[in-house]
Amino acid sequence: MIKRFKPLLLPVLSMLICATVFSVSYNIALSDAKLHALDNIKLRIALDFDSIGVEQPFFKNAGNEWQLKNYIEALNVKLKEQKSPVLVKQITAISKEAALHSDGLHVLEKPFGTIQIDLTNRNTFPWHGLPIAMLIGLGASLIWQRKQVKHRHRVEITALHSAEQPEKPLLIIDLYQKTMQLFDTGKKVALANKPLCFYLALLEYSTMNPDKILNANKDLPPEFQELADKYFHRLVALGHTIRKRPNFGNSLEKTLSEIRAALDEVFEELPDLKASYYPPKAHGEGSRSKLHSFNLQTFDADTVQIHGK
Repeated sequence: MIKRFKPLLLPVLSMLICATVFSVSYNIALSDAKLHALDNIKLRIALDFDSIGVEQPFFKNAGNEWQLKNYIEALNVKLKEQKSPVLVKQITAISKEAALHSDGLHVLEKPFGTIQIDLTNRNTFPWHGLPIAMLIGLGASLIWQRKQVKHRHRVEITALHSAEQPEKPLLIIDLYQKTMQLFDTGKKVALANKPLCFYLALLEYSTMNPDKILNANKDLPPEFQELADKYFHRLVALGHTIRKRPNFGNSLEKTLSEIRAALDEVFEELPDLKASYYPPKAHGEGSRSKLHSFNLQTFDADTVQIHGK
């Protein structure tokens, strides 16, 4: 029963954590906002003190209850417009002795009297933000779970490749569909006629001649041309093309770039296994590039399977 609901545990926990963080953060910000609002209220009342109608015992003034009520209502209207988290509930004259035993934050002392300001909280909690915070937690957990699935898949593929007797070849090239893929479950990547025939010829030529130099600045060996022609005629026999045979010796760098791009996509999840199948790139200029060879010297023919050969 627990295993059944285990995949839901992380998303639910993430939503609860984000909702809690959102609520705690709001309450901290609300406390600061209340203190700031109280300071503004005390300043406003201090400026209006002589006209608000509050009792002033020093002057033997009983105050004006109706005037005080109207002042509080008008003050609260302004506070609502300012999105204040608190409103004024009551303004009361108190003695200095009583002020010593009250909350000092709510006491306003004037030269001829002391008053206490009673406040009431407004319900300003942003409920609309709570589901947004929970959705963020849910999204983060789903992204993390997806990465974990990809990681496990990568580990499984690596373990399969590392087995002493793998059941299937690593790289599968399908002439029927003109695609390459990693095992029989990997992503299929399509190749055009010329780079596909060229790569098949390169695999076969490298197997027979691992020490021969293949340089993009020199003509292809006749044996290489024959192998490329062989695979092109096979594509014609399979009904893929009616165009004339391409010149495999032209635009070698462009052809090699297309092959490398396709292999990058095929080995996207396992780039460490790509080296023996990847035509090496030339580094440097001048004499260094002239000595470069795109021959697959470490290629193992047993790790490739060609369908439709």
